Amino acid sequence: MLIAWPASLPQKPVRGFAMSEEDNVDRFDTDYGPPLTMGRSTSAGRTYSVTFVMTNAQKATFRDWYKTTLRDGLFPFWFAGPDDHQPGRWIMTGPPQYSAVGAKWQVSLEIYRYP
Repeated sequence: MLIAWPASLPQKPVRGFAMSEEDNVDRFDTDYGPPLTMGRSTSAGRTYSVTFVMTNAQKATFRDWYKTTLRDGLFPFWFAGPDDHQPGRWIMTGPPQYSAVGAKWQVSLEIYRYP
């Protein structure tokens, strides 16, 4: 069973997002001629950088969900993608970053969408 992104948290990142495609090609040098290439798999994942604006209560909910439910990002979760808004399987690729902005928090994440 996948863990769901909490409904009480923002569902869309602020000010857009950044996305990078996973390299899905293996390249091998040869003794002569061009390198050989081979596909790694039938599909590739994508890594996203997203930032959410949260209240103090939402930040507390997020931290509890991240630390306890996801066990510091160990487990994958179910979330609607920022680009296609389709639900998919995601995992954190590192710890969240928290920045205080007035009375709110910017919570920045690096997340990976499984193919």
